[in-house]
Amino acid sequence: MAFEALLEKPDARPQKWRRIMLSVSLAAHGLALVGGVAHSLWQVDEMPMPSVRVSLTAAPPPPPPPPPPPPPKKSSSKKTKTKPDKPQTLVQPKEQDQKEAEPEPQEEEDDNGQEGGVAGGVAGGVAGGVVGGVVGTPPPPPPAPKPSAPQNLSYAQGKKQLAVNPQVPPYRAELPKALLSGDVEYRTIARICVGANGAVTGVSISKSAGGAVDGAVTSAMRRWRYHPLTLNGVATPFCYSQPYVIRAN
Repeated sequence: MAFEALLEKPDARPQKWRRIMLSVSLAAHGLALVGGVAHSLWQVDEMPMPSVRVSLTAAPPPPPPPPPPPPPKKSSSKKTKTKPDKPQTLVQPKEQDQKEAEPEPQEEEDDNGQEGGVAGGVAGGVAGGVVGGVVGTPPPPPPAPKPSAPQNLSYAQGKKQLAVNPQVPPYRAELPKALLSGDVEYRTIARICVGANGAVTGVSISKSAGGAVDGAVTSAMRRWRYHPLTLNGVATPFCYSQPYVIRAN
């Protein structure tokens, strides 16, 4: 019987009353809360305004004026009148006898003097010499002008200054026959520096084609000659890059 009682469904009526009472309680509490909030908003105590005391003070009176300056003191001393000075009499000085200075007698010149000499000179001197001898040493010659830095020219400008034909001996680079066998070609680039007189002062290889080829090209280029480069009427050294090609015949 106990198990049967547990399996039976309980009565649903008490649960319905509980739900109704819970809803009524929640509604009552909600109304009370809303009423309390509204009462607190309407019943606002007004804060009393603070009392401020204002006291008006009058402006301070202006300072008294400064005392007047004391009157000037009268001088007790009497003014003395200055008497005009008596005119001075000019006294004419007496004439004094002035004696002219007699010229001193000149010494007789020595008969041993030479023509063209100077009075007081040394006997046996050179006729027409300089009085007092040579004073000082002659000024040194002006220093030689400093050589200007070489100008960098392009290949076209440097080739224009060339005064020889580099394709003919002795200005052409000659290679041994062993290096010219077959269809070969050697290309090299050299930087040539030329002095103010047109002679080659230096040759350096920028692009090498081999030790033997570089030596032959350098030796040939050192024999080249150029027209002097003049800038503002002054001969100026210059440098430029010269390509050189050697082909087998």
